[in-house]
Amino acid sequence: MHVFDGWMLDREFVGRDPTQLVKVDRAIVLTAHWRTDYMQLLILVIILGLIGGSMGLIRVKKIHLSRLIHYKTLKERLKRHDVEEKLARLKEVYQKGEISEEVYKRLKQELEKRLHSRKH
Repeated sequence: MHVFDGWMLDREFVGRDPTQLVKVDRAIVLTAHWRTDYMQLLILVIILGLIGGSMGLIRVKKIHLSRLIHYKTLKERLKRHDVEEKLARLKEVYQKGEISEEVYKRLKQELEKRLHSRKH
């Protein structure tokens, strides 16, 4: 964007007032001096950068949250599956007579307690 920067009269600076009065009683060269102002462009770039960065951050947080929820759900399923496998293995060892009924019942009760506490 170009911004008015002043008047030059015969190569000499005469002022920045855009409505400068100049008495003309001879041939003169009056030149309007302009400069490029990047401030508005810079502000626009900063605003767009902030908006883009915010959107990226929101997206990243959303992804992380959904991954965290998925991870916790998967972790719980794996733990539940692990307890179910232990119950099945415990039943096998009991049926083979490798542990007593008392030990079987106690361990089964502990594992079922873990299983039920994970469901709630």
